[in-house]
Amino acid sequence: FAHTLRPKIMQSHANEITRQTILHLYKRCLKSANRIPSIEQRLMYQEYVQEGFRRKRDLWANTPQALAAISDAQEQLERMNYYHSIREMKREEERKKNQSHFIEQQEKAWGENQTKEEETSETENQMYNEEQKIEKSSHTTFCAPSEKEKFNIVSKWLTSTLPHLHNDDHIVYTKHFIQDGFDSIAMLEEELMEEDLSFMKKAHRRALLKNKNKGTH
Repeated sequence: FAHTLRPKIMQSHANEITRQTILHLYKRCLKSANRIPSIEQRLMYQEYVQEGFRRKRDLWANTPQALAAISDAQEQLERMNYYHSIREMKREEERKKNQSHFIEQQEKAWGENQTKEEETSETENQMYNEEQKIEKSSHTTFCAPSEKEKFNIVSKWLTSTLPHLHNDDHIVYTKHFIQDGFDSIAMLEEELMEEDLSFMKKAHRRALLKNKNKGTH
């Protein structure tokens, strides 16, 4: 109601209402309303502030009614700002919590990588033993020399694509690829599609496709 406040009764005393006082309070209320995260609630409070000042615009300055209106507006502004401070404090606490969780995950991942590096030698030995079993076997589909070569080709390709794969999964996946006909580099690189990987664990399947696509660019 600042622009219609009757100028003839405006005084310069500090305890009396002036046009500047009303405009400053109005802007502070709108600014506080604009801090509301929800668009729907923000628009509602903006309309509430504008309508509240509009309804009081015909009050005479420095009357009990005008002073009460100013006091009420200031009280509501303080409540809104308190709400903002609580909300922002909770958001900061959540940010710190997420940051702490991220650091913990990074440290955990680093520890897992260290463990995998320590297991590399053991994995290679197990792979060698598996190859020896395949070579000696006379009753499996991998007994012929050509099948051994296929196993080595697929095994090396899988190692380069998923270097941190555990040995048990590595052997199972290698056999699956050969059984499904993906027994050469050409077949693996050019014909292998996502639907052919249903036998793999979800995370392994996702990592393989990601690394395979990187290699094609």
